[in-house]
Amino acid sequence: MRTSGPVFLSQRKDKRLTASGIRQVINQYAYLSKLPELHPHALRHTFAKNLLSTGEGLEIVAEVLGHKSLDTTRVYVKPTEQEKARAMEKLSHRE
Repeated sequence: MRTSGPVFLSQRKDKRLTASGIRQVINQYAYLSKLPELHPHALRHTFAKNLLSTGEGLEIVAEVLGHKSLDTTRVYVKPTEQEKARAMEKLSHRE
């Protein structure tokens, strides 16, 4: 759980992996996995949604993502149609 410094290091291990380097790695794995829609920003969205699913509040997620506005964070955590359907399903099974 790194709290400072680079998250992704280059193969030289002493340098940060650049944004284009990160894109290149993700594109390579997306191609190998046959996931053409995978892109770095999708990972950021997934991270935000996973953090929320652990019970963390929107304020914490915004802070971790570096957002100044909660409105910016809300874009990342907009529920999918599947999540909304699952919520309605839970409601219909309440006693």
